[in-house]
Amino acid sequence: MYQRYSRTYEARAKGIYFFALLILIIETVMCYMLTRNYWLTGGITLIGLILVLLIYLMKRNDDYYISNIIKDVSTLLDCLMELEQKEIFPIEEDTLVGRLQNQILESIRILSLQNEKEANEHENIKSLVSDISHQIKTPLATLKMYLGFMDSKDITESDRAQYVEIMNQSLERLLFLSEGMIKISRLESGLIAIEKSEAKLGDTILMAIKNAYSKAREHNIEIKYVEEYKGCIFHDIKWTSEAVFNLIDNAIKYGRPGSVVTIGVRLLGASVEIYVEDSNERIPREEYTSIFMRFYRGNTNLDIEGAGIGLYLARDIINKQGGFVSVKPGDTGNIFSIILPVSDSE
Repeated sequence: MYQRYSRTYEARAKGIYFFALLILIIETVMCYMLTRNYWLTGGITLIGLILVLLIYLMKRNDDYYISNIIKDVSTLLDCLMELEQKEIFPIEEDTLVGRLQNQILESIRILSLQNEKEANEHENIKSLVSDISHQIKTPLATLKMYLGFMDSKDITESDRAQYVEIMNQSLERLLFLSEGMIKISRLESGLIAIEKSEAKLGDTILMAIKNAYSKAREHNIEIKYVEEYKGCIFHDIKWTSEAVFNLIDNAIKYGRPGSVVTIGVRLLGASVEIYVEDSNERIPREEYTSIFMRFYRGNTNLDIEGAGIGLYLARDIINKQGGFVSVKPGDTGNIFSIILPVSDSE
């Protein structure tokens, strides 16, 4: 299309030059016939030739300028195709090509961010699949091994009952892992969106305590609730309750029989803190960041059944609501804190 336009433009330019020369010739002849003065005719002809030459030079200059502009715009479009941030025109000039360049550079920035986000999501999915396969390998191997033992005709009823118990534990672990990983995958893929509504935070916490009560009773652990803040904030009731439950469940899992887990809520300026304090073995400071990683298991209490999902889920849920989760040493154990803004930032 550009080549067809260029040929048409050149043909029109040649036509204009031919027409100008024709007018100049006619003017020269008419001037001589009327004046019979060679000097006057020659002067007028010379002026006409100079004007035609100036028009030609201006046209050549415009062609050169337009050609360079088109070449630079083509380079700029190549940068867009390759997502390369490169300034072709002076950025401080307020011209049409300068504005075009700014729009293209902004498009490149947006596309680059989108590509980076997609690459990160792809890596997260690969990592999640790898973690899932690693986590389910052990219970599946256990099931396969004890199914082989069950095929033996020489096992006693006592051994059979023991094998069935071990297989049930493996199945429960698989069920727990699958539920946890479904929640993780839905949150990370955006299939489940955080939906905030204004509600009493105490009711959300009590929902989590209610879900953890039976396990606490089974482990002979007392749950104590301290409500210093009774107000309402914007938060996702279901997922915030899930995050608080995961912190309580973690405290119960590693707790000693007869110990107390204290859950409290208090106002901290423009934020609200939900804390879960236990009397368990203190977590080493060097693990404060690692314990919130997906499928991370600490160096202590490795004999306790767990998958390293709860704390990761809690952190992810709270982060998506503009808050954060932290841990610090308490008087007798550890204090896990959830910090949420009082006012809705959206």
